[in-house]
Amino acid sequence: MKRIQLLLPVLALLLAAAGCSQRYELNLPLALNRTEMRFDASGNSYYVLVYCQGDWTATLEKDVPWVSLSRSSGHGNSQIMVSADLNRGVSRGVVLTVRSGEFGAEIP
Repeated sequence: MKRIQLLLPVLALLLAAAGCSQRYELNLPLALNRTEMRFDASGNSYYVLVYCQGDWTATLEKDVPWVSLSRSSGHGNSQIMVSADLNRGVSRGVVLTVRSGEFGAEIP
């Protein structure tokens, strides 16, 4: 009986150690690290981190000359730099859409 009482804690420690040795992997079909971008009048840039399992594409809702994307497509986890030019006029905005298959995410 004492052997069983000693064996159970040792067995529990071995199982706990084996369970902690598994590598964690983020399993998201598509996710972005931000929900909005606010550009000031002097123009600035944001990095958008894309978490994805497969191929993805990035587009702007409309073609505007004052915003540029460092890349418009990729595979797997990556980043996009979104840069805006100086603004000397009225307030402006555009929506960035990233899609992967049937999944999509937008950043206004």
